[in-house]
This record gives sequence, C-alpha cells and structure tokens, in this order.
Amino acid sequence: FHDRDVEWVVRAVHECGLDVVQLHGDERPAFVEHVRKYAAVIKSFKIRPGFDFSVLDEYDAADHFLFDTYKEGQPGGTGLVFDWKILKGSPINKPFFLAGGLNPMNVRSAICEVSPFCVDVASGIEISPGVKDHKLMKEFIYAAR
Repeated sequence: FHDRDVEWVVRAVHECGLDVVQLHGDERPAFVEHVRKYAAVIKSFKIRPGFDFSVLDEYDAADHFLFDTYKEGQPGGTGLVFDWKILKGSPINKPFFLAGGLNPMNVRSAICEVSPFCVDVASGIEISPGVKDHKLMKEFIYAAR
C-alpha cells in the first residue's frame, strides 16, 4: 500500500483476508500501530546517502522493515540499486527486507553483503514493465538460495 488512508488499508485487510501488509509510503508511526492491530506490517523506507536510521526507532509497531532505493517522485520499482554499505553497522532493530534494483546477477552479492531477512524483487525479473519473465524468476531464486 502506498499512502492510502488507514481505513482503506484496514478494510482491504478484512476483505482480502491479509495476514501481512507492506506500507510503502509516508505512513507515520501511529498509522503503523493502528494497522498492526489487524495484520503484521512491513514498513518500507527509501534509502539515500544521509538517511537518518534513528527514525526507525519510531516504528516499533512494525514487524519488519524494507529498505528500497530513493528516487524523487517514485514510490518504488525504480530498478535502481542503492549503496548497500549504508546498511552495514546501522542501528536496525528489526529483521529487514532488501529491495531496490535486485536481479539474478546481484542478489547473491546483496545477501552476502548485508544479510537481509528477505529480498524483494519486481523490475529485476521483468521483460517489460509489469511482465515477469519465468526464466529470470528461476534464476533469481536460484541465486538467492
């Protein structure tokens, strides 16, 4: 979900029987706390040089964090990699997902470098926007394992 109102997200949780939601917008800590009453929450953050990791402390209600590439005006799916070294040694107090430009060629390096709980991929396994390539999906899974 990206910048939906809290009632919309909670309704979607109930109507779709969701166990987990990913909040990929500018949702504040109180929003996360409210949604967490109904489903587990993955709260995403867009990473760029100078990102203030102390903001993570405000999101204690989240079950996991997701770190994606910052690009002005785009909520995600940029296909761009951020500098993973930013995560090393940062005060991250939850298991986290790594996203942002991952593909079959770099996912193994990403996992080895920052040891994420999970990896998140979209455009890195597409042959065109929104169209997944089964061969790339298999290659990605093989490399990640």
